[in-house]
Amino acid sequence: DGEYRKILDEIISSNWMAQSIPPNIHTHGLTGATIVEFVVKRSGKVKRIRLRATSGVKLLDEVAIRSIPKRLPRLPKTLKRRKMKHRYIFHYINPAVH
Repeated sequence: DGEYRKILDEIISSNWMAQSIPPNIHTHGLTGATIVEFVVKRSGKVKRIRLRATSGVKLLDEVAIRSIPKRLPRLPKTLKRRKMKHRYIFHYINPAVH
């Protein structure tokens, strides 16, 4: 379970870093954290992506949600369940502020 979650976090983190943060976020000095929760089915298909906590900046929340792929690696056979809930926290630290 822990190793699989690490893999998910690496994929999502990579997607998050590859996203374009709109320039107006930088110039307004906005920062924030978004929490997104979703379910991974045995096949790796992602379902029920939900925003659990907003950063307070709609654009950051949208970028975070887009960072969750529609498909992830299949659940390992060692996991005896058909699906797994996962939560990811996206942190945006504005380079103009820090």
